[in-house]
Amino acid sequence: MKNDLIEKLQLIYEFDNDSPLFARVAHHYLESKDITKAEEVLEHGLSLYPDYPTAHIVMGKVALVKGEYDKAKEHFLTASNLLNSSETLAYYNNKIESIISKEEELKESTRTPFFDEEIFNTA
Repeated sequence: MKNDLIEKLQLIYEFDNDSPLFARVAHHYLESKDITKAEEVLEHGLSLYPDYPTAHIVMGKVALVKGEYDKAKEHFLTASNLLNSSETLAYYNNKIESIISKEEELKESTRTPFFDEEIFNTA
């Protein structure tokens, strides 16, 4: 989204933080790596609009960034139910599984070597 539009949305949200624009503003904070602010905006907005699927998707993404996979799954499930879309749930569950798989691969690649490193450190 263009910066001008984002600035306008943020301005509107600042004057009326009960606006349903909160999901878009939170997404901008997420993209800007301000996870705490994104989560704060979403928590407030979802307290007012608990049936807003887009907000649940953005909150799921925030949970993913934080490594809270169960919480992410809950929000993606809620959004999918609200949208009556099993495809949405499958899409995000695949994303979660992909992230978990990559993390496991990374853990495997950083495990302790099976040989004695001192053998290679002799001069």
